[in-house]
Amino acid sequence: MNDDLPLQRTAARHALRMCMEFISEDRWCAGWHIGLECMLWRDVHDWRANPALSSEDEAFPDSARAVARTLSWLAEQADGWWIWPREGDGPRVVSMSEWRAICDLHCGAIGYPCCKS
Repeated sequence: MNDDLPLQRTAARHALRMCMEFISEDRWCAGWHIGLECMLWRDVHDWRANPALSSEDEAFPDSARAVARTLSWLAEQADGWWIWPREGDGPRVVSMSEWRAICDLHCGAIGYPCCKS
């Protein structure tokens, strides 16, 4: 990570990565599930599109809504999102503007067209 970033942004980026890796382990027993960044962004996108979904909505239970809300807040604080580049050997953080460009190209190609926001 860049040492010139404000401490709050650096801490948010670290927390975001830890959260994403924890979710990957919890849901798929994988340190970083293939396409994790797109799957979690879809959750964030869906929550942002309708944060007031009723708790009776089984497609988006309270726990998923809480995770999406947390990821959304961390991404805003971090001004970034973690990705695992195809040619990389581990996750790296990209700015939100860079993420949106990557997401529009990559996530849409693998079936997650929600990345427009």
